Amino acid sequence: MKDKKIIFMGTPDIAAQHLNILIENNLNVVGVYTQPPRKKNRGMRIEKSDVHQIADKNNIEVFYPSAIDDITIEQVKNLEPDLIIVVAYGIILPSKFLNIPKYGCINIHVSLLPRWRGAAPIEHALLSGDVKTGISIISVSPKLDAGNILMQESFEIDLDMNSDDLTLNLTNLGKKTLMKTLPLLFENKLTSKKQEESKA
Repeated sequence: MKDKKIIFMGTPDIAAQHLNILIENNLNVVGVYTQPPRKKNRGMRIEKSDVHQIADKNNIEVFYPSAIDDITIEQVKNLEPDLIIVVAYGIILPSKFLNIPKYGCINIHVSLLPRWRGAAPIEHALLSGDVKTGISIISVSPKLDAGNILMQESFEIDLDMNSDDLTLNLTNLGKKTLMKTLPLLFENKLTSKKQEESKA
């Protein structure tokens, strides 16, 4: 598994933590894609994303295109990734991009898909009074969060949980689920299943 070349794509803290678990397990992350540095907070200073900062600390090459254009696609091809992992990246990936890696592109989504596709799944789960939630690892498809499910893990939501609690639980579960999924993926031992569109 450690000989496989991985590209990681993500932006906020939850993504940075998933990148960290790959680094801690000595996986071969050959490049990181994240959103460009932006003005943040009161001082409106330009800041790098959480993912960008983790990549810099670990001397991993960082790219931050504002869109996935032909130049970016060529760039990715030159890195020769076996797998691309996407966590809260924030930019839609075109079809021709998804076929570049041998093992495809996978996405870690913090809900039991297809229940909460798109943005803010954690907030939606709480506001809707869901009794359980979890992690879905899916194949990335051109349609947002609609790819085949490779792995799901769930847990019950405690009544006193707030958004921060749920985010922490989902982040920890996401990291564990990712590390459980990768060896099975590289050994072609995963069976994917289609999402039930009626439940989206």
